[in-house]
Amino acid sequence: MDRKRYGPVLVSVLALLLPAGLTQAEVSVELGQAGTVKHTFFISQQRAGTTLYWTQVRARVPQAQLLNPLGDVRGDSKPFVRVHPVTGAPWVVWSVNIDGVKRVGIAEWTGKSWTSPRLVTAGNPFGWDELDPTIAFDDLGTPFIVWWRAEQTPRVYFSTMVGGTQTPPLAIGAEDVAGKYPRISVRGSTAMIRYKTPAGPATAIYDASILLESAANLMDSPIPPGFKPPSDGGPGDNQGNGPRGGPIR
Repeated sequence: MDRKRYGPVLVSVLALLLPAGLTQAEVSVELGQAGTVKHTFFISQQRAGTTLYWTQVRARVPQAQLLNPLGDVRGDSKPFVRVHPVTGAPWVVWSVNIDGVKRVGIAEWTGKSWTSPRLVTAGNPFGWDELDPTIAFDDLGTPFIVWWRAEQTPRVYFSTMVGGTQTPPLAIGAEDVAGKYPRISVRGSTAMIRYKTPAGPATAIYDASILLESAANLMDSPIPPGFKPPSDGGPGDNQGNGPRGGPIR
């Protein structure tokens, strides 16, 4: 898709001064001429200690321009918005509440509407929540998605897309060190994942192509449920053990 089709995109976080008693929020796009995206709106509001993110604010916005308007009713978590570097279209990731379990969801703007939210993972046999997902892109537009799973020892995971199919979760960091609240950035051939541990912030730096290959290889050799790889040589710990032996710098 041509980036010019969408035009410039500005991700706006708006604090709204609404009349007392109104509790509204919204994730939506505003279109210009020829269907170009002028703005991507992420508007949130608090009421009684609860933050709302998804409920419609602007009454005249067409439903196709709204993403997940029932998300607050369902109990979905805060969205994370990034713009695709090739198409200029916004992509959004968040934790979707499915029967009381949080699962990572993703959607993107197609030019006419948002895609239906789809799940990044197939879940896990223990029903652990998948929380605080974030997304980044390389220069070609390949998505890099990270989140943490509320296991007995919380752990950070990574996924990408191969041929339109999401790869299985790839564990990041040592299995015996709790990891939460990841953020990922991609600069050229380098992918950097920052996350929090009980001892303080941790950073794992990868060759982006090796990280993508490691995730793609899981599609051919899926990890059995409950399997835990050894910590020495496990993917992406901060002791110098990258995916498939790739370096961490």
